[in-house]
Amino acid sequence: MAQPQIDNRFGPTLGLGWALCCLVPLLFGGLGVWAGKDAGWDVQNYHWYNAYAFLTDRFALDLAAAQHGSYYNPTLDVPLYLAAQHLPAWMVGFLLSVVQGLNFPLLFWLAWALGSSLAPWPRLGLAALLSLAGVAGAGSLMLVGDGSYDNITSLGVMAAALVLARYHHPMCLGPWPQAGAWAALAGALVGAMVGLKLTSASYALGLGVAVVLLPGSLSRRLWLGLAFALGAGFGLLLFAGHWMYRLWQFSGNPFFPYFNDLFHSPLLACDSHRDTTFQPRTALMRWLFPFFFSFDSFLVAEWYFRDLRVLALATTLIVAGVWGGVERLRGTRPVSRPWLTPSAGRVVVVTCVVAYLAWLSMFCIYRYLVPVEMLAPLAIAAAIGWTPLSTRAKMALLVAILLATEAMVSVNYVKRKPWGEAYVSVQAPVIDMSERPMILMTGRAPLSFVIPFFPPTIPWVRIESWLVPIDDRQTGLAQRLRQRVAEHDGRFLVIFDPKEPGSQGPGLALAAHGLSYDAGTCLEVPSNISPPLTLCRAQRLARE
Repeated sequence: MAQPQIDNRFGPTLGLGWALCCLVPLLFGGLGVWAGKDAGWDVQNYHWYNAYAFLTDRFALDLAAAQHGSYYNPTLDVPLYLAAQHLPAWMVGFLLSVVQGLNFPLLFWLAWALGSSLAPWPRLGLAALLSLAGVAGAGSLMLVGDGSYDNITSLGVMAAALVLARYHHPMCLGPWPQAGAWAALAGALVGAMVGLKLTSASYALGLGVAVVLLPGSLSRRLWLGLAFALGAGFGLLLFAGHWMYRLWQFSGNPFFPYFNDLFHSPLLACDSHRDTTFQPRTALMRWLFPFFFSFDSFLVAEWYFRDLRVLALATTLIVAGVWGGVERLRGTRPVSRPWLTPSAGRVVVVTCVVAYLAWLSMFCIYRYLVPVEMLAPLAIAAAIGWTPLSTRAKMALLVAILLATEAMVSVNYVKRKPWGEAYVSVQAPVIDMSERPMILMTGRAPLSFVIPFFPPTIPWVRIESWLVPIDDRQTGLAQRLRQRVAEHDGRFLVIFDPKEPGSQGPGLALAAHGLSYDAGTCLEVPSNISPPLTLCRAQRLARE
Protein backbone atom coordinates (compact mmCIF):
# COMPACT_ATOMS: atom_id res chain seq x y z
CA MET A 1 0.00 0.00 0.00
CA ALA A 2 1.35 3.42 -0.91
CA GLN A 3 2.31 5.56 2.05
CA PRO A 4 0.79 9.06 2.33
CA GLN A 5 3.06 11.81 1.14
CA ILE A 6 4.09 14.47 3.63
CA ASP A 7 4.54 18.03 2.37
CA ASN A 8 8.10 18.84 3.46
CA ARG A 9 7.50 22.54 2.92
CA PHE A 10 5.76 22.70 6.29
CA GLY A 11 8.58 21.11 8.29
CA PRO A 12 10.39 24.32 9.39
CA THR A 13 7.18 26.28 9.90
CA LEU A 14 5.62 23.54 12.01
CA GLY A 15 8.78 23.37 14.12
CA LEU A 16 8.67 27.10 14.76
CA GLY A 17 4.97 26.86 15.51
CA TRP A 18 5.52 24.19 18.16
CA ALA A 19 8.38 26.21 19.63
CA LEU A 20 6.06 29.20 20.03
CA CYS A 21 3.41 26.98 21.56
CA CYS A 22 5.91 25.89 24.23
CA LEU A 23 7.46 29.31 24.83
CA VAL A 24 4.39 31.53 25.21
CA PRO A 25 2.76 29.58 28.08
CA LEU A 26 6.07 29.79 29.98
CA LEU A 27 6.11 33.55 29.40
CA PHE A 28 2.58 33.65 30.81
CA GLY A 29 3.89 31.81 33.87
CA GLY A 30 6.51 34.51 34.37
CA LEU A 31 3.92 37.25 33.88
CA GLY A 32 1.68 35.68 36.51
CA VAL A 33 4.51 35.61 39.05
CA TRP A 34 5.43 39.22 38.25
CA ALA A 35 1.81 40.40 38.55
CA GLY A 36 1.44 39.00 42.06
CA LYS A 37 -1.04 36.83 43.93
CA ASP A 38 -4.74 37.08 43.25
CA ALA A 39 -6.46 38.05 46.49
CA GLY A 40 -9.68 39.42 45.05
CA TRP A 41 -13.25 39.25 46.33
CA ASP A 42 -14.08 35.90 44.73
CA VAL A 43 -11.01 34.18 46.19
CA GLN A 44 -11.88 35.46 49.65
CA ASN A 45 -15.57 34.70 49.27
CA TYR A 46 -15.73 31.21 47.76
CA HIS A 47 -12.85 29.92 45.62
CA TRP A 48 -10.66 29.00 48.60
CA TYR A 49 -13.50 27.88 50.85
CA ASN A 50 -15.37 25.81 48.25
CA ALA A 51 -12.42 23.52 47.58
CA TYR A 52 -11.87 22.99 51.31
CA ALA A 53 -15.57 22.42 51.96
CA PHE A 54 -15.80 19.91 49.11
CA LEU A 55 -12.73 17.96 50.18
CA THR A 56 -13.84 17.82 53.82
CA ASP A 57 -17.57 17.33 53.11
CA ARG A 58 -18.88 20.41 54.92
CA PHE A 59 -22.01 20.81 52.80
CA ALA A 60 -24.35 19.83 55.63
CA LEU A 61 -22.28 21.41 58.42
CA ASP A 62 -22.11 24.99 57.11
CA LEU A 63 -24.97 27.01 55.69
CA ALA A 64 -24.58 29.69 53.00
CA ALA A 65 -21.08 30.47 54.32
CA ALA A 66 -19.92 31.84 50.94
CA GLN A 67 -23.23 33.49 49.98
CA HIS A 68 -24.21 32.60 46.37
CA GLY A 69 -20.78 31.05 45.87
CA SER A 70 -21.51 28.37 48.47
CA TYR A 71 -23.44 26.51 45.79
CA TYR A 72 -21.05 26.85 42.83
CA ASN A 73 -19.46 23.68 41.48
CA PRO A 74 -16.17 23.41 43.45
CA THR A 75 -14.43 21.07 40.98
CA LEU A 76 -12.45 23.85 39.32
CA ASP A 77 -11.19 25.17 42.67
CA VAL A 78 -9.75 21.88 43.94
CA PRO A 79 -6.48 21.71 41.91
CA LEU A 80 -5.26 25.15 43.04
CA TYR A 81 -6.22 24.47 46.66
CA LEU A 82 -4.38 21.14 46.70
CA ALA A 83 -1.33 22.62 44.98
CA ALA A 84 -1.23 25.41 47.55
CA GLN A 85 -1.02 22.86 50.36
CA HIS A 86 2.29 21.50 49.04
CA LEU A 87 3.99 24.19 46.93
CA PRO A 88 5.28 27.72 47.54
CA ALA A 89 2.71 30.36 46.66
CA TRP A 90 4.69 31.72 43.72
CA MET A 91 4.99 28.24 42.23
CA VAL A 92 1.22 27.81 42.43
CA GLY A 93 0.81 31.12 40.61
CA PHE A 94 3.36 30.12 37.99
CA LEU A 95 1.67 26.80 37.25
CA LEU A 96 -1.78 28.40 37.12
CA SER A 97 -0.51 31.04 34.69
CA VAL A 98 1.18 28.44 32.47
CA VAL A 99 -2.11 26.55 32.20
CA GLN A 100 -3.87 29.79 31.33
CA GLY A 101 -1.19 30.40 28.71
CA LEU A 102 -2.28 27.22 26.93
CA ASN A 103 -4.90 29.37 25.24
CA PHE A 104 -2.08 30.43 22.93
CA PRO A 105 -1.32 27.04 21.30
CA LEU A 106 -5.04 26.38 20.87
CA LEU A 107 -5.46 29.76 19.19
CA PHE A 108 -2.33 29.17 17.12
CA TRP A 109 -3.55 25.88 15.66
CA LEU A 110 -7.02 27.32 15.18
CA ALA A 111 -5.48 30.18 13.18
CA TRP A 112 -3.31 27.63 11.35
CA ALA A 113 -6.48 25.78 10.31
CA LEU A 114 -8.04 29.02 9.11
CA GLY A 115 -5.04 29.84 6.92
CA SER A 116 -4.93 26.55 5.01
CA SER A 117 -5.03 28.31 1.62
CA LEU A 118 -1.77 30.21 2.30
CA ALA A 119 1.82 29.18 1.60
CA PRO A 120 3.77 27.83 4.61
CA TRP A 121 5.59 30.97 5.77
CA PRO A 122 2.66 33.40 5.35
CA ARG A 123 0.50 30.82 7.09
CA LEU A 124 2.92 30.67 10.02
CA GLY A 125 3.09 34.46 10.20
CA LEU A 126 -0.67 34.82 10.14
CA ALA A 127 -1.16 32.14 12.81
CA ALA A 128 1.47 33.70 15.06
CA LEU A 129 0.02 37.19 14.59
CA LEU A 130 -3.56 36.18 15.31
CA SER A 131 -2.76 33.97 18.31
CA LEU A 132 -0.46 36.53 19.92
CA ALA A 133 -3.07 39.23 19.39
CA GLY A 134 -5.66 36.88 20.89
CA VAL A 135 -3.84 36.39 24.19
CA ALA A 136 -2.52 39.97 24.47
CA GLY A 137 -5.88 41.60 25.16
CA ALA A 138 -6.61 43.45 28.38
CA GLY A 139 -9.00 40.82 29.68
CA SER A 140 -6.63 37.97 28.93
CA LEU A 141 -3.66 39.74 30.53
CA MET A 142 -5.65 40.81 33.60
CA LEU A 143 -6.69 37.22 34.28
CA VAL A 144 -3.16 35.79 34.21
CA GLY A 145 -2.63 34.18 37.61
CA ASP A 146 -6.21 35.06 38.57
CA GLY A 147 -8.39 32.50 40.32
CA SER A 148 -11.66 33.36 38.58
CA TYR A 149 -10.82 30.75 35.89
CA ASP A 150 -12.49 32.48 32.95
CA ASN A 151 -9.26 31.92 31.02
CA ILE A 152 -9.27 28.26 32.13
CA THR A 153 -12.76 27.48 30.87
CA SER A 154 -11.75 29.30 27.68
CA LEU A 155 -9.44 26.35 26.97
CA GLY A 156 -12.44 24.12 26.31
CA VAL A 157 -14.03 26.79 24.13
CA MET A 158 -10.85 27.13 22.04
CA ALA A 159 -10.43 23.36 21.80
CA ALA A 160 -14.03 22.93 20.63
CA ALA A 161 -13.61 25.68 18.02
CA LEU A 162 -10.38 24.01 16.88
CA VAL A 163 -12.15 20.69 16.40
CA LEU A 164 -14.88 22.34 14.33
CA ALA A 165 -12.42 24.37 12.26
CA ARG A 166 -9.85 21.62 11.77
CA TYR A 167 -12.33 18.85 10.98
CA HIS A 168 -15.05 20.85 9.24
CA HIS A 169 -14.43 18.99 5.98
CA PRO A 170 -15.04 15.47 7.43
CA MET A 171 -18.10 16.83 9.23
CA CYS A 172 -19.49 18.33 6.05
CA LEU A 173 -18.58 15.54 3.63
CA GLY A 174 -17.42 12.50 5.61
CA PRO A 175 -19.41 9.45 6.70
CA TRP A 176 -22.21 10.13 9.17
CA PRO A 177 -20.67 8.30 12.17
CA GLN A 178 -17.35 10.09 11.74
CA ALA A 179 -19.04 13.47 11.29
CA GLY A 180 -21.19 12.96 14.35
CA ALA A 181 -18.20 11.87 16.44
CA TRP A 182 -16.31 15.08 15.71
CA ALA A 183 -19.37 17.21 16.46
CA ALA A 184 -19.96 15.29 19.70
CA LEU A 185 -16.32 15.79 20.73
CA ALA A 186 -16.62 19.54 20.20
CA GLY A 187 -19.83 19.55 22.23
CA ALA A 188 -18.25 17.53 25.04
CA LEU A 189 -15.32 19.95 25.28
CA VAL A 190 -17.47 23.05 25.67
CA GLY A 191 -20.11 21.20 27.72
CA ALA A 192 -17.43 20.30 30.25
CA MET A 193 -16.62 24.01 30.60
CA VAL A 194 -20.29 24.80 31.18
CA GLY A 195 -20.29 22.17 33.91
CA LEU A 196 -17.26 23.74 35.54
CA LYS A 197 -18.59 27.29 35.19
CA LEU A 198 -22.14 28.04 34.06
CA THR A 199 -21.15 31.34 32.47
CA SER A 200 -19.58 29.33 29.64
CA ALA A 201 -23.09 28.49 28.41
CA SER A 202 -23.00 31.39 25.94
CA TYR A 203 -20.09 29.68 24.14
CA ALA A 204 -21.90 26.36 24.00
CA LEU A 205 -24.75 28.20 22.31
CA GLY A 206 -22.39 29.99 19.92
CA LEU A 207 -20.54 26.85 18.90
CA GLY A 208 -23.81 24.93 18.58
CA VAL A 209 -25.17 27.49 16.13
CA ALA A 210 -21.86 27.37 14.25
CA VAL A 211 -22.23 23.59 13.87
CA VAL A 212 -25.73 23.90 12.44
CA LEU A 213 -24.49 26.53 9.95
CA LEU A 214 -21.68 24.37 8.55
CA PRO A 215 -22.05 23.61 4.81
CA GLY A 216 -24.14 20.60 3.91
CA SER A 217 -27.68 19.41 3.60
CA LEU A 218 -30.27 20.34 6.19
CA SER A 219 -30.53 16.77 7.45
CA ARG A 220 -26.75 16.54 7.93
CA ARG A 221 -26.60 19.84 9.75
CA LEU A 222 -29.44 18.85 12.06
CA TRP A 223 -27.70 15.55 12.74
CA LEU A 224 -24.48 17.38 13.58
CA GLY A 225 -26.39 19.75 15.86
CA LEU A 226 -27.94 16.83 17.69
CA ALA A 227 -24.56 15.12 18.07
CA PHE A 228 -23.07 18.38 19.38
CA ALA A 229 -25.89 18.78 21.90
CA LEU A 230 -25.54 15.19 23.12
CA GLY A 231 -21.79 15.67 23.50
CA ALA A 232 -22.35 18.92 25.40
CA GLY A 233 -24.78 17.19 27.74
CA PHE A 234 -22.25 14.42 28.37
CA GLY A 235 -19.49 16.93 29.15
CA LEU A 236 -21.79 18.86 31.46
CA LEU A 237 -22.79 15.77 33.42
CA LEU A 238 -19.25 14.42 33.54
CA PHE A 239 -17.88 17.49 35.31
CA ALA A 240 -20.97 18.78 37.11
CA GLY A 241 -23.33 15.84 37.45
CA HIS A 242 -22.16 15.03 40.97
CA TRP A 243 -22.73 18.60 42.09
CA MET A 244 -26.04 19.02 40.28
CA TYR A 245 -27.30 15.92 42.06
CA ARG A 246 -26.25 17.30 45.44
CA LEU A 247 -27.94 20.63 44.74
CA TRP A 248 -31.07 18.81 43.61
CA GLN A 249 -31.19 16.88 46.87
CA PHE A 250 -30.57 20.06 48.87
CA SER A 251 -32.91 22.44 47.07
CA GLY A 252 -34.80 20.81 44.21
CA ASN A 253 -32.82 22.97 41.76
CA PRO A 254 -29.72 21.43 40.12
CA PHE A 255 -28.39 24.92 39.31
CA PHE A 256 -29.23 26.48 42.68
CA PRO A 257 -29.50 29.40 43.28
CA TYR A 258 -29.73 30.26 39.57
CA PHE A 259 -32.67 29.57 37.26
CA ASN A 260 -34.99 29.37 40.24
CA ASP A 261 -37.64 31.04 38.10
CA LEU A 262 -37.69 27.70 36.23
CA PHE A 263 -37.15 25.19 39.06
CA HIS A 264 -39.06 26.96 41.85
CA SER A 265 -37.00 25.76 44.78
CA PRO A 266 -38.78 26.74 48.01
CA LEU A 267 -35.44 27.82 49.48
CA LEU A 268 -35.39 31.06 47.49
CA ALA A 269 -37.72 33.41 45.66
CA CYS A 270 -38.72 32.41 42.11
CA ASP A 271 -36.12 34.52 40.33
CA SER A 272 -33.14 33.87 38.06
CA HIS A 273 -30.82 35.34 40.75
CA ARG A 274 -28.26 36.33 38.10
CA ASP A 275 -26.21 39.48 38.56
CA THR A 276 -27.74 42.30 36.50
CA THR A 277 -25.48 45.04 37.88
CA PHE A 278 -23.85 45.75 34.54
CA GLN A 279 -26.84 45.37 32.24
CA PRO A 280 -27.23 48.35 29.86
CA ARG A 281 -29.90 50.72 31.12
CA THR A 282 -31.10 52.06 27.75
CA ALA A 283 -31.90 50.53 24.37
CA LEU A 284 -29.32 52.77 22.68
CA MET A 285 -26.58 51.59 25.01
CA ARG A 286 -27.58 47.96 24.46
CA TRP A 287 -27.39 48.29 20.67
CA LEU A 288 -24.08 50.16 20.77
CA PHE A 289 -22.63 48.58 23.90
CA PRO A 290 -19.09 47.90 22.51
CA PHE A 291 -18.78 51.60 21.70
CA PHE A 292 -19.54 52.40 25.35
CA PHE A 293 -17.67 49.80 27.40
CA SER A 294 -14.56 49.86 25.22
CA PHE A 295 -13.86 53.34 26.59
CA ASP A 296 -15.47 53.02 30.02
CA SER A 297 -14.58 49.70 31.63
CA PHE A 298 -16.68 50.44 34.72
CA LEU A 299 -19.74 49.65 32.63
CA VAL A 300 -18.65 45.98 32.56
CA ALA A 301 -16.25 45.61 35.50
CA GLU A 302 -15.35 47.04 38.88
CA TRP A 303 -11.87 48.14 37.85
CA TYR A 304 -10.22 50.13 35.10
CA PHE A 305 -8.89 48.58 31.91
CA ARG A 306 -9.12 49.27 28.20
CA ASP A 307 -9.34 46.98 25.20
CA LEU A 308 -10.85 47.66 21.78
CA ARG A 309 -10.88 44.15 20.28
CA VAL A 310 -14.60 43.61 20.62
CA LEU A 311 -15.27 47.08 19.21
CA ALA A 312 -12.87 46.44 16.33
CA LEU A 313 -14.58 43.12 15.62
CA ALA A 314 -18.05 44.66 15.60
CA THR A 315 -16.92 47.48 13.31
CA THR A 316 -15.08 45.14 10.94
CA LEU A 317 -18.03 42.76 10.70
CA ILE A 318 -20.40 45.60 9.84
CA VAL A 319 -18.10 47.25 7.29
CA ALA A 320 -16.96 44.01 5.67
CA GLY A 321 -20.48 42.61 5.60
CA VAL A 322 -21.92 45.70 3.93
CA TRP A 323 -18.97 45.96 1.53
CA GLY A 324 -19.10 42.31 0.57
CA GLY A 325 -22.88 42.44 0.19
CA VAL A 326 -22.69 45.44 -2.12
CA GLU A 327 -20.03 43.73 -4.23
CA ARG A 328 -22.16 40.61 -4.58
CA LEU A 329 -25.20 42.66 -5.57
CA ARG A 330 -23.10 44.41 -8.21
CA GLY A 331 -21.83 41.08 -9.44
CA THR A 332 -18.22 42.11 -8.91
CA ARG A 333 -15.85 39.21 -8.46
CA PRO A 334 -13.27 39.35 -5.65
CA VAL A 335 -9.78 40.36 -6.69
CA SER A 336 -8.33 37.28 -5.00
CA ARG A 337 -9.57 33.98 -3.67
CA PRO A 338 -10.49 33.84 0.05
CA TRP A 339 -7.35 33.85 2.15
CA LEU A 340 -8.96 31.85 4.98
CA THR A 341 -10.85 28.59 4.87
CA PRO A 342 -14.46 29.84 4.57
CA SER A 343 -16.11 27.17 6.74
CA ALA A 344 -13.48 27.51 9.48
CA GLY A 345 -13.80 31.29 9.41
CA ARG A 346 -17.55 30.96 9.69
CA VAL A 347 -17.17 28.85 12.85
CA VAL A 348 -15.12 31.59 14.53
CA VAL A 349 -17.34 34.48 13.45
CA VAL A 350 -20.63 32.77 14.34
CA THR A 351 -19.29 31.66 17.71
CA CYS A 352 -18.19 35.20 18.56
CA VAL A 353 -21.41 36.87 17.42
CA VAL A 354 -23.82 34.42 19.09
CA ALA A 355 -21.76 34.22 22.29
CA TYR A 356 -21.61 38.03 22.46
CA LEU A 357 -25.39 38.35 22.03
CA ALA A 358 -25.97 35.71 24.73
CA TRP A 359 -23.50 37.52 27.02
CA LEU A 360 -25.27 40.80 26.36
CA SER A 361 -28.63 39.36 27.34
CA MET A 362 -27.43 37.47 30.42
CA PHE A 363 -24.28 38.94 31.99
CA CYS A 364 -22.48 42.01 30.65
CA ILE A 365 -19.55 41.21 32.96
CA TYR A 366 -16.41 41.60 30.87
CA ARG A 367 -14.36 38.69 32.13
CA TYR A 368 -17.09 36.33 30.89
CA LEU A 369 -16.42 37.81 27.44
CA VAL A 370 -12.68 37.08 27.45
CA PRO A 371 -12.97 34.08 25.05
CA VAL A 372 -14.60 36.42 22.52
CA GLU A 373 -11.74 38.86 23.09
CA MET A 374 -9.30 36.03 22.36
CA LEU A 375 -11.13 34.92 19.22
CA ALA A 376 -11.71 38.48 18.00
CA PRO A 377 -8.46 38.78 15.96
CA LEU A 378 -9.31 35.54 14.12
CA ALA A 379 -12.87 36.71 13.49
CA ILE A 380 -11.56 40.07 12.24
CA ALA A 381 -9.29 38.24 9.81
CA ALA A 382 -12.23 36.14 8.61
CA ALA A 383 -14.38 39.25 8.13
CA ILE A 384 -11.63 40.99 6.16
CA GLY A 385 -11.65 37.92 3.93
CA TRP A 386 -15.18 38.85 2.83
CA THR A 387 -13.87 41.99 1.15
CA PRO A 388 -12.66 42.06 -2.50
CA LEU A 389 -9.18 43.29 -1.50
CA SER A 390 -6.03 41.58 -2.63
CA THR A 391 -4.29 39.23 -0.20
CA ARG A 392 -1.54 41.79 0.42
CA ALA A 393 -4.10 44.51 1.14
CA LYS A 394 -6.03 42.23 3.47
CA MET A 395 -2.89 41.45 5.44
CA ALA A 396 -1.95 45.13 5.65
CA LEU A 397 -5.43 46.03 6.88
CA LEU A 398 -5.41 43.20 9.45
CA VAL A 399 -2.00 44.21 10.79
CA ALA A 400 -3.09 47.84 11.05
CA ILE A 401 -6.23 46.95 12.99
CA LEU A 402 -4.42 44.62 15.40
CA LEU A 403 -1.56 47.06 16.03
CA ALA A 404 -4.02 49.88 16.67
CA THR A 405 -6.04 47.82 19.14
CA GLU A 406 -2.92 46.58 20.92
CA ALA A 407 -1.59 50.13 21.25
CA MET A 408 -4.75 51.06 23.15
CA VAL A 409 -4.55 48.19 25.66
CA SER A 410 -4.34 49.22 29.30
CA VAL A 411 -4.31 46.87 32.30
CA ASN A 412 -3.50 47.06 35.99
CA TYR A 413 -2.86 44.57 38.77
CA VAL A 414 -3.83 46.76 41.72
CA LYS A 415 -5.69 43.94 43.51
CA ARG A 416 -2.69 41.62 43.58
CA LYS A 417 -0.74 40.84 46.76
CA PRO A 418 2.88 39.82 47.44
CA TRP A 419 3.32 36.08 47.16
CA GLY A 420 4.70 35.29 50.61
CA GLU A 421 5.30 31.70 51.67
CA ALA A 422 1.68 30.50 51.85
CA TYR A 423 -0.99 31.19 49.25
CA VAL A 424 -3.53 31.90 52.01
CA SER A 425 -2.56 32.28 55.65
CA VAL A 426 -4.89 33.13 58.56
CA GLN A 427 -4.02 33.51 62.23
CA ALA A 428 -7.08 32.04 63.90
CA PRO A 429 -7.50 32.62 67.66
CA VAL A 430 -7.74 29.70 70.05
CA ILE A 431 -11.33 28.49 70.35
CA ASP A 432 -12.66 26.70 73.44
CA MET A 433 -14.30 23.68 71.79
CA SER A 434 -15.86 22.51 75.05
CA GLU A 435 -18.43 25.31 74.56
CA ARG A 436 -19.62 23.71 71.30
CA PRO A 437 -19.29 26.99 69.36
CA MET A 438 -21.17 28.04 66.24
CA ILE A 439 -19.73 30.95 64.27
CA LEU A 440 -22.21 33.35 62.68
CA MET A 441 -21.19 35.48 59.69
CA THR A 442 -22.65 38.96 59.14
CA GLY A 443 -22.34 41.68 56.54
CA ARG A 444 -21.78 41.08 52.84
CA ALA A 445 -17.99 41.14 52.79
CA PRO A 446 -16.10 37.95 51.84
CA LEU A 447 -15.34 35.97 55.00
CA SER A 448 -15.30 32.26 54.25
CA PHE A 449 -11.60 32.04 53.33
CA VAL A 450 -10.78 31.90 57.06
CA ILE A 451 -12.85 28.75 57.70
CA PRO A 452 -10.12 26.20 56.81
CA PHE A 453 -7.94 27.65 59.58
CA PHE A 454 -10.44 27.09 62.39
CA PRO A 455 -11.26 23.74 64.07
CA PRO A 456 -13.09 21.62 61.48
CA THR A 457 -16.03 20.67 63.72
CA ILE A 458 -17.27 24.26 64.10
CA PRO A 459 -20.42 24.99 62.02
CA TRP A 460 -20.44 28.32 60.15
CA VAL A 461 -23.80 29.92 59.39
CA ARG A 462 -24.15 33.11 57.35
CA ILE A 463 -27.12 35.04 58.75
CA GLU A 464 -26.64 38.09 56.50
CA SER A 465 -25.59 38.08 52.87
CA TRP A 466 -26.47 39.00 49.31
CA LEU A 467 -28.33 35.69 49.16
CA VAL A 468 -30.36 36.04 52.38
CA PRO A 469 -30.88 39.64 53.60
CA ILE A 470 -31.54 40.37 57.27
CA ASP A 471 -35.24 41.02 56.77
CA ASP A 472 -35.90 37.77 54.84
CA ARG A 473 -38.27 35.61 56.88
CA GLN A 474 -40.18 33.98 54.03
CA THR A 475 -37.82 31.89 51.93
CA GLY A 476 -36.95 28.36 52.91
CA LEU A 477 -33.24 29.17 53.19
CA ALA A 478 -33.92 32.03 55.62
CA GLN A 479 -36.09 29.72 57.69
CA ARG A 480 -33.36 27.07 57.75
CA LEU A 481 -30.88 29.71 58.95
CA ARG A 482 -33.19 30.73 61.75
CA GLN A 483 -33.82 27.13 62.72
CA ARG A 484 -30.09 26.36 62.87
CA VAL A 485 -29.49 29.35 65.16
CA ALA A 486 -32.56 28.70 67.32
CA GLU A 487 -31.70 25.04 67.89
CA HIS A 488 -28.02 25.54 68.70
CA ASP A 489 -27.36 24.88 72.38
CA GLY A 490 -23.72 25.96 72.56
CA ARG A 491 -21.70 29.17 72.46
CA PHE A 492 -22.13 31.70 69.64
CA LEU A 493 -19.31 33.66 68.01
CA VAL A 494 -19.76 36.28 65.30
CA ILE A 495 -17.24 37.25 62.61
CA PHE A 496 -17.43 40.31 60.38
CA ASP A 497 -15.36 42.85 58.47
CA PRO A 498 -15.17 45.99 60.68
CA LYS A 499 -14.29 48.17 57.66
CA GLU A 500 -16.95 46.91 55.26
CA PRO A 501 -18.28 49.96 53.37
CA GLY A 502 -21.85 50.82 54.33
CA SER A 503 -22.06 48.17 57.04
CA GLN A 504 -23.55 49.02 60.42
CA GLY A 505 -21.78 46.16 62.14
CA PRO A 506 -23.23 42.84 63.26
CA GLY A 507 -25.79 44.26 65.67
CA LEU A 508 -28.83 44.31 63.37
CA ALA A 509 -28.20 40.85 61.92
CA LEU A 510 -27.73 39.34 65.38
CA ALA A 511 -30.79 41.13 66.78
CA ALA A 512 -32.91 39.60 64.00
CA HIS A 513 -32.05 36.22 65.54
CA GLY A 514 -32.49 37.31 69.16
CA LEU A 515 -28.75 37.75 69.75
CA SER A 516 -26.28 40.48 70.66
CA TYR A 517 -22.50 40.63 70.84
CA ASP A 518 -20.01 41.76 73.44
CA ALA A 519 -17.59 44.29 71.95
CA GLY A 520 -15.23 43.77 74.88
CA THR A 521 -14.51 40.21 73.77
CA CYS A 522 -13.58 41.01 70.18
CA LEU A 523 -10.33 39.70 68.66
CA GLU A 524 -8.63 40.37 65.35
CA VAL A 525 -8.33 37.61 62.74
CA PRO A 526 -5.42 38.71 60.53
CA SER A 527 -4.56 37.15 57.18
CA ASN A 528 -2.20 37.67 54.24
CA ILE A 529 -4.95 38.39 51.70
CA SER A 530 -7.26 40.88 53.45
CA PRO A 531 -7.37 43.43 56.27
CA PRO A 532 -8.04 41.86 59.70
CA LEU A 533 -11.53 40.56 60.38
CA THR A 534 -13.14 40.76 63.83
CA LEU A 535 -14.35 37.79 65.90
CA CYS A 536 -16.52 38.41 68.98
CA ARG A 537 -18.58 36.45 71.48
CA ALA A 538 -22.35 36.60 71.05
CA GLN A 539 -25.20 35.64 73.34
CA ARG A 540 -28.95 35.41 73.32
CA LEU A 541 -30.88 38.49 74.34
CA ALA A 542 -32.54 38.27 77.73
CA ARG A 543 -36.26 37.63 77.43
CA GLU A 544 -38.50 40.13 79.18
